[in-house]
Amino acid sequence: MSIRPGIVFIGKDVRTTRKMDIAALINRFCERGYDVTLISETLGNNLLDFRCDHRLKRLSFNMGVRNCATRAELLTHFVSQLPESVYILTDFDNEAFLEYPAVIKARSGANKVICLSRFPFASLLDRGSLTHEQLIDIAGYADAFVSNFMYDHVIHNTRVRGKSVFIPYFYPYGAGEYRAVEPGGKSILLCGRNTELIAKAMEELAVFVKSDPGITLKVPAAMRKGRTAQMFRESAELLGLEDRMVYDESGSIDELAQDCAFALVISKFVYPSDMYVQLTARRLPVLFASSYCEPAFLTADLSVKDTLANMCGELMKVPGVAGYQAELSAEASERTFSMWKTLITDVLSDRAIPGDLSPGDSSLLASGAAESFTAHFDEILNTERPVRKKKRPIFTRRIREFIKKKIYYRERLRASKYVSMQMSPEQVRKSQLLASKMLVELERICKKHDLRYYVAAGSLLGAARHGGPIPWDDDVDVTMPRKDYEKFIQIAQDELPEDMILPQNNYPYGFHRIQIKGTAISRVILQKGPHGVFLDILPLDGAAPTEKRKRKHERRSKHLLFWMVESTKPQPLFMLKRKRLIMWTRRLLANWFAPKRLLSWAWKRNAVRYDTDTSLEWVCMPGLYGYEKECFPKEYWGEPARLMYEGREVPVMREWEKYLISHYRDYTMPPPILCRRTHYLFAIDFGRYESMSVQDIQKEVEEYRKNAQKS
Repeated sequence: MSIRPGIVFIGKDVRTTRKMDIAALINRFCERGYDVTLISETLGNNLLDFRCDHRLKRLSFNMGVRNCATRAELLTHFVSQLPESVYILTDFDNEAFLEYPAVIKARSGANKVICLSRFPFASLLDRGSLTHEQLIDIAGYADAFVSNFMYDHVIHNTRVRGKSVFIPYFYPYGAGEYRAVEPGGKSILLCGRNTELIAKAMEELAVFVKSDPGITLKVPAAMRKGRTAQMFRESAELLGLEDRMVYDESGSIDELAQDCAFALVISKFVYPSDMYVQLTARRLPVLFASSYCEPAFLTADLSVKDTLANMCGELMKVPGVAGYQAELSAEASERTFSMWKTLITDVLSDRAIPGDLSPGDSSLLASGAAESFTAHFDEILNTERPVRKKKRPIFTRRIREFIKKKIYYRERLRASKYVSMQMSPEQVRKSQLLASKMLVELERICKKHDLRYYVAAGSLLGAARHGGPIPWDDDVDVTMPRKDYEKFIQIAQDELPEDMILPQNNYPYGFHRIQIKGTAISRVILQKGPHGVFLDILPLDGAAPTEKRKRKHERRSKHLLFWMVESTKPQPLFMLKRKRLIMWTRRLLANWFAPKRLLSWAWKRNAVRYDTDTSLEWVCMPGLYGYEKECFPKEYWGEPARLMYEGREVPVMREWEKYLISHYRDYTMPPPILCRRTHYLFAIDFGRYESMSVQDIQKEVEEYRKNAQKS
């Protein structure tokens, strides 16, 4: 059995849409048995982070390490602690990251460095991210340069230095992860930021649009303001296309892509933007209109007359592009990953990096493309740019470094405790089984005392779509009308078995949780009392009768709940930045001075303001989706319907389908793999169940269920 090499990714974060390919690549390496570490500026403490494999090890430049103030010193420490590895830099164009290749190599010559370019080199130079000299300097330390652009491959081997490798873009989504756009649309979705190119592209596009009276140009609502929108409007008026322009007000990508034949992205440089990633996932062809042609993507070169009009005509004739399905296929993904594995093997064995493209890739390059790329790069290289701000005086820098080393170290050390984790599939399944056990007990008590309850939220979605829990959901959600809810809280104190508990203190959630004794979960909310594997019980309250009162009811609830949650969160990392200072001060005031009992009393008093018996609508005040989406007519609950959940029927609201459409829209379509996160937590301990296998816990739960049915 061969030993997999260690791989260390270094980047700013893996949160933005443009980093989805990095997150997907990291997960693929983890799945294939590689020892993968991620060093980033964050510790993953954000709900918007993409799902990282549970085997990924995380380090952060915000961790507390004694006598390490700068990123370079922290990286030196991390490199000294890690075995000899392949380091992949995903943000080498960031000014703070420029010295990293030299730091890694200085520690050990056996470490290998691969620089991954997520933007074309010309783009980095154009926006001043780095200079040509810095690029050459980085290339001197790097063992390989990886780019998703053929433009870069040609430029690197002619204007920078060798060791360049072209690897196609690693698509973060697979085929089928989003519902494909229906083919046959007659609209062209327009996106763009460069005002000069917009005017040129619209002029060429006008000839094609006027040839077919059914074609419309759709502009996202987000682009209705600023210089971009003004240029779109002016060009449309000048070319007589005002009646063809449609400004879409929909907030979702799915609605925006409806009735579109393809999207046209007008950009100075070709790269996989947020819009490109989202639209490609829905199999909508994306055509770039730029001042040069990038063969790795579908591109129309605006410097060549009629190219854009001809390509638009071809895309409009063909309903969808078969190539997009191929790019999102498992075979294409595996082929790209194989190129990464080959590169890592070559780098580790010190083999020469091939300077030429593969025959399949080189066939995409048109004749004279290398000369065209070089001329375009030289033009950008010779453009004068404003001088960057000078660095702080050496004396000021020394003072800041001293503060970071001696004082700030303790603050970073404190924040290092709060590192979010992704539960393993085994841990998720254990949580699901224990939650199912608690659901059996809740059902027994409710039947005995004639109490109403409904399986809701994510558990209802799981019952409708999977016939059980959502595979990555680790709890069960139940709603109860307020009177039944209050009665259950009191009865459960005596009725629950010895291995379960329902704490009376529910601050700051606004709802209660049955928990398994002996288990423990460390979460961002530092709640007093036990906090183990749980089942959520949320109350249903009466909704306000008018829209005005609903807004007031919601506003009070949101404000009170916000301060309740703030008063139980740990202090964030102290930083001399405006937003972080405001958050740090607000959290400090909430932790020390918030009247917790008063807040809890005020929140409940506001929640029960309208009686459930007389109200025409019910609302789940602690729900995640806001007052409007959590509010339904009372008859929607009524006599419960029954859905299968873990092999047995459970009660759900009568109009459960309308509930799911309101919350999740197309609820039958699971989210993409990268967005399938478990609950946000720092650590989990299953107590006596820790050493038990999933099969043993399942047998115990099934036996418990049979005994409950007999009684």
